[in-house]
Amino acid sequence: MPIFDTHAHYDADRFDSDRDELLSAMPGVGVGLVLDPGCDLPSSHAAAELAERYPHVYAAVGIHPEDCAGCTAADFSAIRDLSREKKVVAIGEIGLDYYWKDNPPRALQQNVFHRQLELAQSLRLPVIVHDREAHGDNLEIVKEFPGVRGVFHCFSGSPEMAEELLKRGWYLGFDGPVTYKNARRAPEVVAVTPLDRIVVETDAPYMSPVPNRGRRNDSRNLPYIVETGGVEGHLPGGDGSAHLEQWPAAVRAGGEGMKKAFLMALACLLLAGCGAPSETVTPTDSWPDSALAETNEAAAESPPEPISTAPAESPPVTAPAEPLPAPAVVTAGQAPEEPYDLPTEVIGLKDWIGESRWNHDPVGLLAELPERELSLYGVTKWLDSSALLRWGDSLAEFSWSFGGPLIVEPQLWCWDVDSDGQEEVVVINHVGSGTGTSIEELHVVKKDGDGTLTDYCFPESLWQEDLSGLLSVVSDGDRTYTVLGADLVDLTDEIQTQFPDLNPAMIEDASTGRWANFSVQSGTDGDGSDLFFTGSAMLEGREIPYDWYAAEITAAISYENGIFTLSDFHLNSLS
Repeated sequence: MPIFDTHAHYDADRFDSDRDELLSAMPGVGVGLVLDPGCDLPSSHAAAELAERYPHVYAAVGIHPEDCAGCTAADFSAIRDLSREKKVVAIGEIGLDYYWKDNPPRALQQNVFHRQLELAQSLRLPVIVHDREAHGDNLEIVKEFPGVRGVFHCFSGSPEMAEELLKRGWYLGFDGPVTYKNARRAPEVVAVTPLDRIVVETDAPYMSPVPNRGRRNDSRNLPYIVETGGVEGHLPGGDGSAHLEQWPAAVRAGGEGMKKAFLMALACLLLAGCGAPSETVTPTDSWPDSALAETNEAAAESPPEPISTAPAESPPVTAPAEPLPAPAVVTAGQAPEEPYDLPTEVIGLKDWIGESRWNHDPVGLLAELPERELSLYGVTKWLDSSALLRWGDSLAEFSWSFGGPLIVEPQLWCWDVDSDGQEEVVVINHVGSGTGTSIEELHVVKKDGDGTLTDYCFPESLWQEDLSGLLSVVSDGDRTYTVLGADLVDLTDEIQTQFPDLNPAMIEDASTGRWANFSVQSGTDGDGSDLFFTGSAMLEGREIPYDWYAAEITAAISYENGIFTLSDFHLNSLS
């Protein structure tokens, strides 16, 4: 079934290197239609040109609220002329954006929005509405034009606003952010939205879905947005696991015909137009420039207010995070592959890797606890390594790595970790490093009655996925925070000092990054709370520097009955 990307900016310069290749390939990967909306006069021209060049591409033309400063009657006349071209099917991207303090004044944005709605009304064209931090005004303005309908692009309003728009015949657009773990409103909004009023979009090259965040977006990601953790996963009765041609019966709403028509329904809407003009239409071309000119002059005389650096009177309300449990990755130790000649003197990891990897002595004693009859050996393999663990009379080989390039000595401990009356071995080994990366593994090894050694490894998913799910980025007034449980770190000053051109709205999410270290508290007493995790909160977004680490994460680790649990989370500033 072909899919319709109702919002993608292929005129953007990020597609200059491969635009033709990408657009030509879309029908072959199941993308049957693409709508490219303009944001100003040049991009509207570019979108219309792409529509003429590719049979499956259509265009919308309009002036984005962020780009409306200095608009004149000539600009609107040009938009009107473009809208008459054969493959221009909507007016957009238009609307209101109150997020940025240096955006055009609200009065100007509203004037420009009114003027373009009048144009859409006179031409009987649908519109594509941009709405950021302007829900109330956007809603009130579109209510003034009952004969105009279309799509609220990347819908971020409340379920109540959604219901009001749906009553008036509007459609709601969903894109990559519905796959983000902090997409809290999406399930609520989708729950009140009929299936045939949902349109899907990429907003390419922006807003890439998980797991492609940080990379350029394009329409090939659209099936993922629908199926896997995106729109479909939020639909009533949907679990995000079905394929496009197999939507859950609970959301078909109109039977098989609706199922097949869903993704193409809006193509018909946008290609045919919608609504009827009201009896009285103000001709857009005759709209006086005076209001625009006056507002522009006022904006020039009153430069944008700088973003305040003063702390918010009331930072976001927080609450302690619930513990995160996850089963260990269990591996049975194997008999050594060969009868190794085990050394008796400890050698440093650097010396072992540097001196022994290519000689006739591939085994190095890396750590030992003689009082526990414990020894940890490294064994060189071709371009890799493994480990030998000797515990009394037991000797087993494990596929543990001692990776670099940073050389970090492994740690060896022994105590009753889970308070079951039997001691366990704890091994912490460094497995990877690089720019912005430091990753360790935590192993708890138990000895069975027959001497078998079994490794219970701390699962990578617990810190990469589950812990990431507790992180969020929130704004409170002029302040921006990263939040974990009851802790928050104010990022505002760092954003303004270190990255003065960074728009905080482009910080889409936070994750645990590529930093996972483990430690053992000195003087262990076997109470199960002596293990600790240290990681990082890394901010994500299409306009932020790579590997921007915003805060340090710490948590206690407990282990019992094959389950690791993270708890007592704390978030600490790196500055």
